[in-house]
Amino acid sequence: MTFHRLQAIIVPKISHVVDIKEIAKSKQNDRYYYWLGIRAAGDFGVTIAIPALIAAYLGKLLDLHFGTSPWLLISCFTIAFVITIAICVRRARHYAKLYEQGPRG
Repeated sequence: MTFHRLQAIIVPKISHVVDIKEIAKSKQNDRYYYWLGIRAAGDFGVTIAIPALIAAYLGKLLDLHFGTSPWLLISCFTIAFVITIAICVRRARHYAKLYEQGPRG
């Protein structure tokens, strides 16, 4: 068996030439989606944390003032939960649109 025949068996034939610009564009697309994911994760984290912290502070403060512990705290958490869900749904739609659009350029 000759070297060329062995090489033809082992190494698959390339049907097209790989373009350097195509590889660079693919890496830019990957970078865009990675950063979009990181941005979305941070955004959702803040969206969930801030209303919960405000609800905890406000609920505790109102419970101490009115002496209704823990009912106003629970009420504030419930309101914060509803607000958080509404904001998260709106932001999820926004990030879905950005994902579908893909990188510009």
